[in-house]
Amino acid sequence: MKRRMTGILAVAAGLVLYLHALAAWPPAITLEDQYRQAVSLSDVLIEPAVLVYSDRQGASQARDWLELLRDQNCVLIEAANLSSAPAIARPFVRRRFVNGTPVLMDWRGELAEALGFVDDQVNPYLLGATDRFAHWHGELTIENSPAYQSRLEEFCNAVD
Repeated sequence: MKRRMTGILAVAAGLVLYLHALAAWPPAITLEDQYRQAVSLSDVLIEPAVLVYSDRQGASQARDWLELLRDQNCVLIEAANLSSAPAIARPFVRRRFVNGTPVLMDWRGELAEALGFVDDQVNPYLLGATDRFAHWHGELTIENSPAYQSRLEEFCNAVD
């Protein structure tokens, strides 16, 4: 009886946390890009978007996805998980991003925590104003994941 009650309480707690996560979408997070412009996630997600989010180890995988996405009709958001960068190195890290499109700089890992980021890999997300449609991570390459690429193209074409 005691085990059954513990299981029921665990399920109830999980349901409460899940419902809270749904109610708090999009997360109330504002990050700066490398040009020091503040960007609120809720302001960006007024229409569906693709967020390509990676840390240093996942950056090489992210390049292929960003190249693919730039050829699509997508709202594209780039973000970098920089929570492991020491504060003293931030100016040097920021300079590495200056010659490109805006990249959200997640210095404290807030976005990583809110989205369930998986370390050492690229994390592409399909996001909407009211929901997170999909999250993939892992050994994603354009060559070995045609199903993901197809879903991504379908999603981007629906954004028109």
